[in-house]
Amino acid sequence: MAVRKIFNRLVSENLPEIRNPSLKDVERYLNRLNSFCILDDAATGDYVQTAGTKFKLLIEYRKYSGDSFKHVVLRKAKAMDKAQVHVHCNSGPITVRKNEVMTFQEAVEVFGSFLKTKEIPSGYFGRDITKSFTNASKRKK
Repeated sequence: MAVRKIFNRLVSENLPEIRNPSLKDVERYLNRLNSFCILDDAATGDYVQTAGTKFKLLIEYRKYSGDSFKHVVLRKAKAMDKAQVHVHCNSGPITVRKNEVMTFQEAVEVFGSFLKTKEIPSGYFGRDITKSFTNASKRKK
């Protein structure tokens, strides 16, 4: 019987994939952000991802539970802002709420927390966008 190795994986556009990245690796990739960066947990499929640039980005979090998942866009404020803005990346502009625009330091905090605990740090709130995905909330087999 083969033993499955459990690891985290860090992926970013035009940069090599890193398995079991350190916080320094995460900071380096986020600092070079010009489109997207993903940190996932191979054991669960959970991940955090960001799109944009280090100056203006959004952060999403996907958490699986059995065969379903919840996918949210993160923000710092509890109240949801109705004003919309665009975050630009190589795939084009992404429309988000004004208070969902994050900074490099906030991305490092979220990715660092996920790297250590597989959770989002306290003080962050999510707008559930699960239904926007095809076959929403079902794990692909």
